[in-house]
Amino acid sequence: MQSSPDEFEKYLKQFRPIAAKDLAIQPAAQSKPRFHFWWAWAFSGATLLIAVAVLLKFEGRPAIDPAITEVPNSSALTVRRANAELSTGYSPKQALDRLAFPLKPQLPEGQQSALNVLGQEKTKL
Repeated sequence: MQSSPDEFEKYLKQFRPIAAKDLAIQPAAQSKPRFHFWWAWAFSGATLLIAVAVLLKFEGRPAIDPAITEVPNSSALTVRRANAELSTGYSPKQALDRLAFPLKPQLPEGQQSALNVLGQEKTKL
């Protein structure tokens, strides 16, 4: 290397700039059409609206099994009778009232219910 700054400056002045090559720009590739997510949102919303409409249409209708709707004549509380009362009642409160206080069966002429007779008996407590 040169020892003085003047000699180094002379050395640097020997170099000449070279013209730069043209910049090679490649044309941009054509982008593929993007999937628009709003289609998925629209489809999901429509599906949700249809599901709500179907659920609201069948909301007040209980599925009634014909075998359950026949209320047995016995006054004993059974699962079958409870299901029948709950499925055919207008409201759960009315069904529970009928289960707690069942209607008295109609007896043929000349017969009495033992429960009615005992209910009328006056006891001293």
